[in-house]
Amino acid sequence: MLRTMLRTASVNPYLNLAFESYLMSRVAPRQNLLLLYRNAPSVVVGRHQNIHAECNLRLMREHGVLPVRRVSGGGAVYHDLGNVNIAFLGPAEQYDQEANYQVVLGALHSLGFAVERNERNDLLIAGKKISGSAFRHSGGASLHHLTLLVAPHFERLSGMLKGDGLFAYESKGINSVRSEVSSLARSKHEYKDLATALPTLEQALAGTFKPAQQPPVLPMRAIAGLPEVQHHRHKLESEDWIYHKCPAFRARYRELEVWVREGRIEQLGLIPHNDTMSSRFCGRSWHKSMDEIVMMFDNKEE
Repeated sequence: MLRTMLRTASVNPYLNLAFESYLMSRVAPRQNLLLLYRNAPSVVVGRHQNIHAECNLRLMREHGVLPVRRVSGGGAVYHDLGNVNIAFLGPAEQYDQEANYQVVLGALHSLGFAVERNERNDLLIAGKKISGSAFRHSGGASLHHLTLLVAPHFERLSGMLKGDGLFAYESKGINSVRSEVSSLARSKHEYKDLATALPTLEQALAGTFKPAQQPPVLPMRAIAGLPEVQHHRHKLESEDWIYHKCPAFRARYRELEVWVREGRIEQLGLIPHNDTMSSRFCGRSWHKSMDEIVMMFDNKEE
């Protein structure tokens, strides 16, 4: 079967993930693909995660870091231009997770990196994580995508992948497993220069994936102009998808408890008496009401 390798010039995370979805539905059932892309600073959470518990949305807004929810499962990851995202797409009946890992491991080993894979399918250098994966199988196609930390902004990474610190959250959603991380640049300092590191990495991946031809670079306008990509992008950028797809959860602030379902407030109560508080917040989006609820509670306490 034909093997094709692509790279997008876009750094918009919503557009890149929308293009992934397009390829999965339109191309992957008939062809094996390897897609490379980078994203502007963003925190990407898994489909079944509580975004409020996984990242600091206030800090992200201050630094212009985008909140993103992907269609696959797994945990939260920080993306910036120092990350390379690698997506394997193809027919579901030919899905071979082991072969995908061997493409990446083979490329990194050929570049002299002592990379290992653990039981959670994370890739490690000297025991520290440089890559994690997520998966999706739908419509006769499979998607296996992973991030590769080449030379990310570590100071932002550590601060963004934490809850807001104000509320304590409880839910049945998937919680991220925190790991100590590293990067290719920390192992080989020359990989701090992305201008040379990225082409080197791309060439190594092409050597192990063995596409029929050298990977073309797809301009952003060519991708964004596809109607189906526009449809997927609109969904991924929507408030409903990013915030309201959270699993039901309970948020606690001091003696206040808030119950939230599908991103909207169902009830506010006081611990331990479970006294119902103002109902004016019920039905409103949690992410738009958090600060106002805290102010109301603090004023009530005074």
